[in-house]
Amino acid sequence: MKHLLPALLWCIPFTFCLAQDDEYVKPDNLPFAFGMIEPYDLQLEHLTDPKGIDAQKPRFSWKIRCIEIDEELYEAYDLSDQHQSAYRIVVYRTERTSPTLSQPVETVWDTGRVTGTDQVTEYAGKPFLPKSEYVWTLTVWDKPKKVVDEKLAETTPVAVGRPSDAAVATFSTGIWPTDADPNPWKGKWIGLDKFSFEEDDATTPEHRSPPARYLAKEFTTRDTLARATAYCAGVGYYELYLNGKKIGDHIRDPALTDDDKQRIPYVTYDIWPDNLKSPMLKGMGTHTINRVEIVLVNDQHVAPSLLEPTPARNPKVLFQLELQHKDGTAETIVSDESWLLSTNGPIRVNNDDGEIYDARKKIAHAVDEKAKLVDAPAGELVAQMSPPIRVVKEIRPISVTEVNPSVWVFDFGVNLVGNSTLRTPWDQQLPAGTKLVVRYAETLQPDGTLTRLPEALCRDIYIASGEETGARHTPTFSRHSFRYAELTGLPENVKPNITTLTARAIDADQLRSDSQ
Repeated sequence: MKHLLPALLWCIPFTFCLAQDDEYVKPDNLPFAFGMIEPYDLQLEHLTDPKGIDAQKPRFSWKIRCIEIDEELYEAYDLSDQHQSAYRIVVYRTERTSPTLSQPVETVWDTGRVTGTDQVTEYAGKPFLPKSEYVWTLTVWDKPKKVVDEKLAETTPVAVGRPSDAAVATFSTGIWPTDADPNPWKGKWIGLDKFSFEEDDATTPEHRSPPARYLAKEFTTRDTLARATAYCAGVGYYELYLNGKKIGDHIRDPALTDDDKQRIPYVTYDIWPDNLKSPMLKGMGTHTINRVEIVLVNDQHVAPSLLEPTPARNPKVLFQLELQHKDGTAETIVSDESWLLSTNGPIRVNNDDGEIYDARKKIAHAVDEKAKLVDAPAGELVAQMSPPIRVVKEIRPISVTEVNPSVWVFDFGVNLVGNSTLRTPWDQQLPAGTKLVVRYAETLQPDGTLTRLPEALCRDIYIASGEETGARHTPTFSRHSFRYAELTGLPENVKPNITTLTARAIDADQLRSDSQ
């Protein structure tokens, strides 16, 4: 919804007019139209512009800061010791008139001017509608002031502080049953309830892992879209792609839960129109083909160490894509047995030890079989209301050292949680089947080699296709704690440099401070 904010700005002057109190009158001798504080970091349930919430009485929160002005004005107009004296929230339900334009259609909550310093309040308006979009505006008032008139040698009290300009934030709602639609999830759980283990560097059963499931579905749509929204739930981690482009910037969705017993979180994705193909060439008619793909792997709850893993723990996914058109009609694309499935893609292994990626195996459009309908997990489907994990920083190494022949150690200077992006040599192609191994550690031995824990492999492996030159590869789901990375497998005549490996730090949104 961040793309909609410019389109929504037209309503701010209107909202600001609504946010003024009848009792507020700007004194003639005050030079400021607005107050000396402004709200920022507007959040709903501790999330910024969340998508697909299912909380019926969410909490609104914000921070305030002073506006910088000349110090003399602070003294002349008694502007010190600023604080919030009141606030007002107005929430609107909106509808899309086009992919980039949204307009308010209903006011669902107006707090009026609430006196006090509270910066958290619970929603108390009309019930939310599922699968809908909302905008909320916030105005805060600074402290009541006294205006000093030096000529008359008297002080004039001002009844209320001055309001800020209105701040704007957005959110959307997820899927839940209603009287009109008691079964809102139209899709079916799909996957493959069997394991086929790869032969890799695993030495004990707990290090085994099945290859990724690649699921795909083609569909057509008209060139009249106003909004496209995807909802996806999974047992195991997944990434969602539309026409070859990853949707969203989350890493390792969904959040980990005890899925067999409690809750299954689903994630809502706002699809930007650029990701959908529309008819552009003569002869294509009013429809064109789009392709949605899901890459699905096991997570910590999937137990590949078991000789016979239980079906409830096998990776599986539930998907629903809602397409709303400008004329009010809608289409729904869902996961079912018509989807195609392959286990012969490049991600051969994914677990806590890392990822094995075989570039010789192309995803392409070839598939092995039809997706299978699988048993739904027992947990309740709920919106994922936790901050997403994202890439927060890329870090170049501060040194690259050859500690043994063709064994290179990269020092990134800081401990981090994440993985690394590997760039293959620019000036030559690696022979097909070349195995590049990146191992991770937090400390070094006295001889400069990695300190390794015997029970943890802590590695990512890239197997070259024989066609790449200067290719870049980043593991899709793996996560390690490290400062140092060791690279082996390069030909003897190839020397890496600080561009060969780049560390990627990942973190949840709420764990980062404003300064990070």
